Formats: sequence, C-alpha cells, structure tokens
Amino acid sequence: MHFELWKILVAAALIVFALFAYRGTYPPISFRRRTLLAGMRTGAFVLLGLLLVNPTLVSTKVEVRKPLVLLLLDHSRSMGIRDSAGRTRLDAALSGMDAFRRSLGGEKADVEVLPFAESISSLPLRGDSSVEADGEGTDVWGALEAAQRRYRSRNLAAMILLSDGRITRGMVVSSEKVTTPVYTIGFGCTLARADVSITDVSADRVAYRGTNVPVEAVIRASGFRGRTIDVRLVEGKRIEDAASVSVKRDEEIISVPLSYEADAEGEHRLSVEASPLAGEEREDNNLETFRIDVLKDKVRILYIDQFPDWNMTFVRDLVKRSKRLDIEPVSWIADKGFAVIPGGKPWTFPALAAGLVSYDLIIVSDDARLFDARQNVEALDAFVKAGGSVLFLADESSPLTREGSFEILASLLPVRRLRNLRVDYTDVEVRLSAQAFNDPVASMLAEGGLDAMPPLSGRIVGIEAGSGARIPLVMEGRGGSMPFLALARRGEGLSCAVLGFPIWRWRLAGEGGQRIYESFLGGLVQYLAEGARAPALSVEADRTVYRSGDRVRLTVHIGERRAPDCLRGEVRERTGGRDRTVSSVIFEPDSRRKSCYRSELDPLPPGEYSVAVSEITGSVSGASGTASFSVAPVSVEFLDTSRDGAALSQIALATGGEYLEGPGLGFLAPRLRLEERRVERKDVRGIRGDILVLFGIVALLGAEWTLRKAWGLV
Repeated sequence: MHFELWKILVAAALIVFALFAYRGTYPPISFRRRTLLAGMRTGAFVLLGLLLVNPTLVSTKVEVRKPLVLLLLDHSRSMGIRDSAGRTRLDAALSGMDAFRRSLGGEKADVEVLPFAESISSLPLRGDSSVEADGEGTDVWGALEAAQRRYRSRNLAAMILLSDGRITRGMVVSSEKVTTPVYTIGFGCTLARADVSITDVSADRVAYRGTNVPVEAVIRASGFRGRTIDVRLVEGKRIEDAASVSVKRDEEIISVPLSYEADAEGEHRLSVEASPLAGEEREDNNLETFRIDVLKDKVRILYIDQFPDWNMTFVRDLVKRSKRLDIEPVSWIADKGFAVIPGGKPWTFPALAAGLVSYDLIIVSDDARLFDARQNVEALDAFVKAGGSVLFLADESSPLTREGSFEILASLLPVRRLRNLRVDYTDVEVRLSAQAFNDPVASMLAEGGLDAMPPLSGRIVGIEAGSGARIPLVMEGRGGSMPFLALARRGEGLSCAVLGFPIWRWRLAGEGGQRIYESFLGGLVQYLAEGARAPALSVEADRTVYRSGDRVRLTVHIGERRAPDCLRGEVRERTGGRDRTVSSVIFEPDSRRKSCYRSELDPLPPGEYSVAVSEITGSVSGASGTASFSVAPVSVEFLDTSRDGAALSQIALATGGEYLEGPGLGFLAPRLRLEERRVERKDVRGIRGDILVLFGIVALLGAEWTLRKAWGLV
C-alpha cells in the first residue's frame, strides 16, 4: 500500500461518518433498515478509501524454461557438392542432425532447426519438411546475429552451425556481439577440388578509340600442378588476345595480363575464358564477362570568330597541348566570307544539325550575324540538346549584344534578357561567387590570383542568370555585381556564356596572369568538350557484370545541384527485346561524400538489367540517369568450394564454442551445458486502475439513495 496519512484519515473519517449518520433517521425506521443503509454507505466509502490509498495486488509465478538448442543449417548451393563419403554436404549435415537428436535423448532441451543461406528462414524446419541446397550466398554472421535477436527471450543454451564455412555474403566478422556459445560443425573437403576458376577481371570501364586497354585476369587453379591453362580474351566469336600459363603449385593464384584494342566506339561486351582441363567437375566458373565503353579518340572543337584576335590565338595554343582535343578555327575574310584559319578554305555554317555532329564543342565570339538566321540557331539548338556544348565568349559583335539574335537564341542560352542589351565599357573585376564552392570550373582556377588580375574593360549588360543556370564567377564594378560566367544544361548538352571581355588581358599580365588565363579558359574548354556528354545525374554500378548471388551496389552523383527530396530508381530487366520493371529502389545520402547517394540491390537472377534513377522534389521529377549491368549464370558459391575450417574455428573461438568435424556432431550433446532457467514473473495490479471498484461505489450509493426514497427518508 501507499501509506499517506491524509488519505488514511480521510477514508477513516468517511467511514465513521457513515456509521454515525444512521444512529437515527427521520421519520424513524427499523434497526434492520438502518443497518442496511449504513452498510451500503460504509461499503461505498470503504471502496472510495481504497481508491485513495490504492493498494497494489502482487502475484508471483515461477516459470521453468527448458534450454533451447538452435541448429543453423546452411543450405547454400555449395552445400550441394558431393564430397562427403559419396553424399552431398547437406545430406551429411541432415544425417548428423538426426544423430545429435538421438544423443541428446529425453526431454532435456528443446531443439529447433533454422535453415539459412543469404538470410535466415522465418520459420523453423519441421520434421516432415525437406530442404534443398539452392541458396545463392552464405551470410553466416548475419544468420547468427538474427537468430540471437529472435530467441533472446528464450533460454538459448547453444547455437550449432552446420556449414562448409565458405562466407559469400555479409560480414566476415561479427558486427554485434554474439553471446551465445556457437559450436561450428564443418562439412566438405578442406582441400580445394580439382578446378580452374576466374575469380576476377580488372580493366578500365572507359577507353578511347585506337588505344590498347590492359586487362588483368586472376585465375585460381587447384589440383593441376604441372598443367598448362590456355586463357583467351573474346569479343563475340573473335579472339582479341590469348595467353598460356603454367601451374606450378597444387593451389595457386595466377595473374594473366591480356590486352584489348579499342577500335570502335560504343559498348563492348568481352569475356575472359580459361580452357577446361581434364578432371574438372565444374566448368561454369571458367568464364568471366565484363564491358568496356569506347569513346572517340579526338574531341573536336569549332571556334567561330569574325576577327582572328588574341582569343583565337590563345585558345588554339591551349588546345594544341592536349592530345585528345582538336580545334577548327574559322574567321571572316573580306570578299570571301568565313574560312578555316590557317589555309583560307571556305567554310559555311551547317544549316542542319547533322552537319554539326562531328563537333563536341562550338565556341562563338563575334559571329558576323550568323545567328540572326533562325535556321542556324535551330541547328545549333538541336546540336546542344543532343549532347554537344556551346560557349559564347563576349565581344563587341557577339550575338548576345543583338536583341534579334538573342531572342531566337533564348531557349538555348544560360542567361535571359533583363532590359536593353548593350556593351558597357567600364572596368570590372572578376570574383568567385557564392556558388563557386566545389564548382568544377571554378576549382580549375590556379591557386588565388584573381584579385591580382587586371580589370576587364567591357561587359555585356541587360542580362541576368537564366532558369537552371549556375554562376560560379561574377563581375563587380560600377552598377554592382552581375554574372561573368553562366552555365546551364540544355537537353543532354551544356550551354555556357562568358559576359566580360577581353579575357586575353589576363594572358598578357605576366606569369601569374598566364596561369589564371590558362587555368580558367583551358579548364572551361576541357570541361565543356569532355563533360557535355555526361548525364545530368550520374548513375554507376560498382561492376558491369555480376555473378548469381552478388549484391549490386549503386552510386548516384548529383553534382552541385540542390539536394532533392528523394532519389528513386526502377530496376528493369531486358527480356525479349522489352524492358520489364522488376523492383524499385530508394537511394540514401552518403555521409562521407557530398552530393553522393548509395543503395544496394538484392541478388538478381541471370539476365540483362538497367536502373533508371530520377530526382523528385515535391511532386515534380527532375534530372534522371541510367546505368546498365548484367548478371551472369555463374554462382558465387562455386568460386572456392573447399571447406573453410579457419572461418569456422574463428566463429567458435569468438563466441566461446567449439569447432568440430562433421561426424563429431553425434557426440556433442553431452558436452553442452543444458540448464533449466527459472524465471520469476510478477503480476502487479493496482486497485485504482480497476473499473469494477468505481462501479461498486456507484452501485452502493445508488442503491442507498433508491431505498431512502422508497422508505420516505428525508
């Protein structure tokens, strides 16, 4: 009870009052009736006193819990290997389980069997059920941790792990402490079977046409000492390279260097094949497939300038220093029109987008009114939206200074007209903006130095940043701050505008100015020429080809854009020439890398897959990107088929258990510490929470009132 003096005094006073009040009544009634009424009121006040004091009723029950022995049965595909006295490893484990049950005897303990492979079974294995060795992956520590969490309320005395110990999924060490003793029982041969397998292939994912791509194949050879393995690099039916290696030891890892000549642009699917040797039981792990994307060897730039000034000269010099950049400058020649410089070969602007496909970047300075013609603008617009890039360099006769050209270029430009366009001849200083942090172009500037650069003498005014544009550099001068560099994605390409001139002034400002000029303009040209074809949202799989049972790890880079509310993807399988959505995935931010999101896919069946990822902000979808990968019908379970006794020993040692060979399971029961656990359970119940007490008070007082009325009492 909760003994509080005032509550006890109040309860006692109410009871005494009830007895005192019925010493006499008006009109008088019989003693029996007074006694009944006094008893009802006293009973109600007694119950009310109990509510005030609130005594607690405590009942104690002792529960005896039998010990539980949990058998974790590995049913991954490697357990189907037939190397246990003519039986599969799984059959040997099932037979050992029966022997263990018999040796346990009587009712000393409860025994439950939980199959596991890539994850633990949701239900124990019944006595009349069967299990197949069909799991694609073996997550041993995941199974132990999940079992301990699931049975923590039971008297879990021991866990017995029946496995070949070959971990192909999850952690190789425990991420949380397993406190229950784990007795590991190993099945399978400790020696690797006679087998040749390709465990890994290393090659660059991206190559350039005309280059040789080094390919390194890692081969595991077991039981073939003194034999020769022929290794081939194959594309389709064509052998690209081949090598022969000799096996010098019974168990050996061999690195085989190969080479692939990237002679055609596009996606290339290649395979490394190791010739099967006599005595091999499995040949499906003798092949590993991968893909390489081959890009063009030269990035071509078209430079348009009415007058061949310092800008043209310096840009040509910058481009010549890169082996992958090639520039075609064109300029206006009186009485001839535009011509290629040098040489004077006549040149006309392609009126159709098809005429621009050979270029990756178009730089426009003074244009001699080329872009007053709508058909030229339409061709340029189609070129950019299909994946090209355009850079407008400010000058006196830039198309950005003419309202007619600006109007028909509007949908392509990274800027928009604010008021009348004009060239303002005033000194302006170029500075980093608030958006310069981590910007790929601003980061290319040489360390510091902008403050020491001579001011630019002209700028195009009447312009502000357009929709979706980023402004890493601004100009500060008379009239405040305005954009100097504006970049925006238009379709699949990039549009860029430099609004101050002449930037070649920096190039003539000594050694520091040369560094700034070349860092800025060279970096900008490189970024636009190489980066135009990069998707707005980059999606990557950590491999291009997976084995059955592998988890697929995906990474998304959003660049410097504002983080979306959500990144969601759809996984699609290519079947019969059509895409079929098989699952969806949500990406989570990577805490270690800014603008990076990650996700993992559960193992997929063999086939060709793609994942399409979209940004979602509010109810609107934004930028999107895709990645493709394949799942080959080669199981991770057969890369190494020998029993991993070391892993099983480590698990037993870490948990206080013991490692035994398969036959030892039948003799394990007497060594287990099986003790009943007495668990005392207390049931605590307070009177105040019992609604029957309240009903009792109301019933007694109601009955008293009714009888008083019936007997005519005042």
